[in-house]
Amino acid sequence: MRALTLRQPYAWLTFHGKNPENRVWKTRFRGYFLVHAGRELRLQDYQDAQRMCEGTGVELPPMSAFVAIPQGNTQGLGLGGIVGAVKLIDVLPPLHHGHGPAPRWRILGQYGFELRAQQLLPLEVCSGARQFWRVPIVTAARLEVTPELRGQLEESDRVFTEAHSRVAG
Repeated sequence: MRALTLRQPYAWLTFHGKNPENRVWKTRFRGYFLVHAGRELRLQDYQDAQRMCEGTGVELPPMSAFVAIPQGNTQGLGLGGIVGAVKLIDVLPPLHHGHGPAPRWRILGQYGFELRAQQLLPLEVCSGARQFWRVPIVTAARLEVTPELRGQLEESDRVFTEAHSRVAG
């Protein structure tokens, strides 16, 4: 299974209206992956997310709600663990100055990972990494997911691995 680490509160926002996820890099990968919440919560990220939420009807939980969350929490809160699963359906090209103001949730100059099928999962504490990374087998086995979602995640991982081995080979 593959995962992508997002800093909080953006991991939480992914399951509460934020779409797309902004990245400085693009990918050919399409499919299901796990969302891992990074282990830090920065004040600047929290304040930026509050500004992004203005006028959307999305109310960010207080900063304190993200820390000291027990394993198994199902609200997308917590730090340093898997909090859910999503499906990447498209990668939007970067927007540049001159296109006018960026649509809500977009950052100028970055790719937009268009996400669907967001599903919160019980918090499973584990270390993360940069870009898409493979979830350790022991961690993947502990995830509380439906058999259908597990199959989708495993199939997406197989497709990801095949696509990247063709590029490298």
